[in-house]
Amino acid sequence: MRAAGCLLLGLAAWVEAAPPVLVLPGLMGVVLDVDIDANATLPAGCAAKQFFEAGKKTKLWFDAGELSMDLACFEYMMQLTTNNETLVSEAPEGVTVTYPQDNIYATSCLDPANAATCLASSYLKGFLDYMIESHNYTLAHDVDVVAYDWRVSPYNHYRPGGFFETLKARIERMAADNDGQRVTLTGHSMGGYVGALFLNTYVDAAWKDRYINAWVSVAGVYAGAGKAMGALLYGGAQGFPFAHHLVFDILKGWGGMMALLPSNAPGAAVWPSNFTAIQIGEKKYSVDELQAAMEALGQIPSAHLTDKLRSLDSQSPPGVKAHCVFARGSSTAVAAKFKSAEGLARWYPETLHGDGDGTVPIESLSVCNNWAGRQPQHVAVHEFPPAMVKGSHFGLMAFNSGVWEVIARAAADSA
Repeated sequence: MRAAGCLLLGLAAWVEAAPPVLVLPGLMGVVLDVDIDANATLPAGCAAKQFFEAGKKTKLWFDAGELSMDLACFEYMMQLTTNNETLVSEAPEGVTVTYPQDNIYATSCLDPANAATCLASSYLKGFLDYMIESHNYTLAHDVDVVAYDWRVSPYNHYRPGGFFETLKARIERMAADNDGQRVTLTGHSMGGYVGALFLNTYVDAAWKDRYINAWVSVAGVYAGAGKAMGALLYGGAQGFPFAHHLVFDILKGWGGMMALLPSNAPGAAVWPSNFTAIQIGEKKYSVDELQAAMEALGQIPSAHLTDKLRSLDSQSPPGVKAHCVFARGSSTAVAAKFKSAEGLARWYPETLHGDGDGTVPIESLSVCNNWAGRQPQHVAVHEFPPAMVKGSHFGLMAFNSGVWEVIARAAADSA
């Protein structure tokens, strides 16, 4: 801890500085900007040049006004193609999608004209206000958020100049700006998955000992989610106000979504072999057979990527002090049952539910229960009942001061 002194009536009054906290937001929780090349070849029906000025960034995610003007453009610009060899996601030619470098703006209200979207995209505001008002934090100094493109394959993050390089530098700079104090890294939802990959596969033990005080996972997606499966198989469950087949066209190439398909780690079966994740007619597929299920539904390109993208290690202990926070007791999508792989039945299967937080099933949320005893650092699990959580998965981070206090205390415990 550092201390800053001031002379008051001849006495030294010391104010203890807040230990730094950095937050990784969840899926769809970051603003995306788009820049259209003047020479881009746009698809038929896309009148983007009426709405997007070449060479000037325009908000893509999310502005309801621009979306209503031209749905074809939105679909085209949000799409990605994930390369079967490099596993890297790429935007259409002539389309450059980025996120703002001002991390606070990047996770603030995405669409001021739309109250629903504004709330959904400013879900970290309550937490940030709490840390500032209750624990004397300073925004963008000792409490901050870090933005990333949540659509892309995790393999994009490993590239030179990719997100993991940016995240590592941000943590080092945050520690330096706070007199060398180690950072408490916090991830919500998909941010839990991304943070786990960073700690498990990108940085070594010596770096973590030097720069990471603790890892706090809030509703982390460690072994996949049924909603991700629904999104990729039939375009369901992501909040887009369009027919399933239109949503599917947007999501089918998102490497980030593919990485969140339900998965088992080697030697640690979270999902048992007799659990049916997908049923098509009378044919049943387990979690380990999702590639075959996707092929049966005609998704050959995506199917060939699923096992590769799910093989990254998001389930091992992080090698630092860890606090795992989640809720359960809400009906949560875990499986899908298709009457047929053709016609309307292909797009509107029966969704089967189990326990979880309304978005992530308990099998995935509770992976961290297995960390204790597998690493020397302390592991604490904080399970919240539904009655204490407004909005469940989303609300756990957006509205719950009990969760915010867990993060604050994890940061304060720098021993």
